[in-house]
Amino acid sequence: MIICVRINHFYTADLLQEPAIVVREKAVLDATPQAIALGVTLGMPFGLAKTLLSKGAPEGKRIVQWKPEDYEEAQERWLDACLPYTDVIEPIDQHEAFLDFSAHPSPEAVLDSLKLPENASIGVAKVKWLAKAALDKDDKNQFAYYAPNLFLDSLPTNMLAPVLPESRARLKFLGYQTAGEIQSISLETLREQFGKEALTIWQAARGRAGKPVQPLYPHAALGARIYFESPVEALETIETAIEEIAVELAKKLEARDLQGSNMRLWIGYEEEPEELLEREFTKPMHSATSLRFAASTLFKTEKPVTSLRIQLPNLRKANRKQQKLYVAR
Repeated sequence: MIICVRINHFYTADLLQEPAIVVREKAVLDATPQAIALGVTLGMPFGLAKTLLSKGAPEGKRIVQWKPEDYEEAQERWLDACLPYTDVIEPIDQHEAFLDFSAHPSPEAVLDSLKLPENASIGVAKVKWLAKAALDKDDKNQFAYYAPNLFLDSLPTNMLAPVLPESRARLKFLGYQTAGEIQSISLETLREQFGKEALTIWQAARGRAGKPVQPLYPHAALGARIYFESPVEALETIETAIEEIAVELAKKLEARDLQGSNMRLWIGYEEEPEELLEREFTKPMHSATSLRFAASTLFKTEKPVTSLRIQLPNLRKANRKQQKLYVAR
C-alpha cells in the first residue's frame, strides 16, 4: 500500500481568519477558505488572484510570498509523525509526501492508526502515481486500492503520469479519453503507434508502471524494518531477520554513497510498546557485514518479538580510500 498525503491549507494555517493567499513563482500556492470563496483557486496566476482579493475584500486582503524556511519546522512536524509507521517517505512538496507501507503485513491496519493532521487528505493505491491520482480525484472510497479497475475505467487519459505528455495528448486525439478505453487497445497495436513507450502505456492503463517511493526523509537517515507473522523467540530466526535488514540497508547506503556510526534498533512486542536501543559505534558502517554485527551487538531481549526496525541517523558521505594496490583474486 502506498499513500499520497496532502495537508490542506498548510501554508495559510496562520491566516485562516481573513482572505489571504500564499504566492510561489507568480502563482497561488495556497489560499484561505475566504479567498477561495472570492473565486481564487490554487495555481491561479498571481495577478488575477490579486484582483479578486481587491474586489472582494479591499480592507482585509493579505498576500504572502512563499519562503521555504518559513515552513520547514511545520513540514518536519507532520512528517515525523509518520516515521513510526514507515521508513520509506518521499516528500513531493512541503505539504505533500508519499508513504510506502508495502513492507507491512497489514497495511490497512496501519492506515487506520496513522496519525495525520485533521486537515489532511489522502490517496491510496498499490503504485505511487496511482496514489497521487487518487488524491487528486478525491477518491474517498479508496477504489484505486480496493477496486483499481473500477477507478481506472473513468480516470482521464491526461492523468496517466508514467506516460509522456505528448503520448497522452495523442491518445486523446485518437479518441481514448480514459484509462479504461485505452485498455481495449492491444499491446501490438500500441507498439505500432507508440514504439518503445507502448509497454508503459499498456501497464499504466492497468494501474501499473511508475517508479517506487524513495526513502528521502529524514534527509540524513535511512531505515528498514521487518514484521513477523507471529511472535518469535528463536534467536536463529531473529538473526536471519537482522541479516535481511542489514542487506537492505547496505544497498540503500551504497546507492546514496553514505555511511554512519549511529544505529537505532526498535524491538516490537505483542502487548507492550516498542523498545528503543541505540548506540554510536567507533567505526563507520556501510556494508551488510558491519550493519549485521552492529545490530546483533545491540539486540538484547528475552521476550517474544513481533517486529524489528533499524534506523541509521546522522549519515554522511562515505569515505572510500584505496587500502591496497593489489587485491586477491
